[in-house]
Amino acid sequence: MPYALVDGVKIFYRKYGQGFPLVLIMGLGANSDWWDAQMLSMLAESYLVVTFDNRGAGRSDRTDERYTIPLAANDTRGLMEYLGIEKAHMLGISMGGMVAQEFALSYPYKVEKLVLVCTNAGGRQQALDRPEVFGVLAAQKEGVSLEELAREYIRLLYPPQFIEEHPERVEEFVKVYQTMPPPEHGWAWQMEAVLEWESLSRLPRIECPTLVITGDQDVLVPAEDARTLAEKIPRAQLIIYPGVGHGIFGQITEKATRDILKFLSE
Repeated sequence: MPYALVDGVKIFYRKYGQGFPLVLIMGLGANSDWWDAQMLSMLAESYLVVTFDNRGAGRSDRTDERYTIPLAANDTRGLMEYLGIEKAHMLGISMGGMVAQEFALSYPYKVEKLVLVCTNAGGRQQALDRPEVFGVLAAQKEGVSLEELAREYIRLLYPPQFIEEHPERVEEFVKVYQTMPPPEHGWAWQMEAVLEWESLSRLPRIECPTLVITGDQDVLVPAEDARTLAEKIPRAQLIIYPGVGHGIFGQITEKATRDILKFLSE
């Protein structure tokens, strides 16, 4: 398996396609298996797409070092240096969008264009503070099967009608979740990092072209948070898809990916 050694930590990664680099950063507790295969295929037609498992998730090392969003951004920088990538487009989803913001703020010379998907600027505005959302994320996992957990989490990814009409998407997620489930301590560390981080006051410093996309049915990160990002980041573009939830690439794969490709090629 391909691993990069970043500050003594093994980071699992994959590469697809050829061209200018596009680095994808996954969200809370998730790993690179969660990226939609059709999306990756479409992106790889034009770019060298790099995916990886965040520290403490998937196949990457689980360390005792306290997890923070700046630490995750530094891991991303280290992976790029390991792969010989000096500059790249960057796409982050959910927690990965927070890491992407931090990366763009800390290493602006390494980001060509920025795509922020279903994410926010952290701080007290976060949906994680809502009891109905936090309750699912922080629920007791002991004695609960991986399949039961997956079917509970799916409610945070897709609107009820989509779940009812697309049972195949539910089963795909249940299978992927059970193949490489989030480790308990890694999940907790990442959640703590998300709750402690914020970028709101620093967003005007992001200089690279930025696209912010989300769905208006996202219960995990409400669309208002995307509007805030687009308002605070200079000249940012904003797309809000009607009827779409947090699992945007599983719900409108082709539409969202084509919009991203259009933005990157402009």
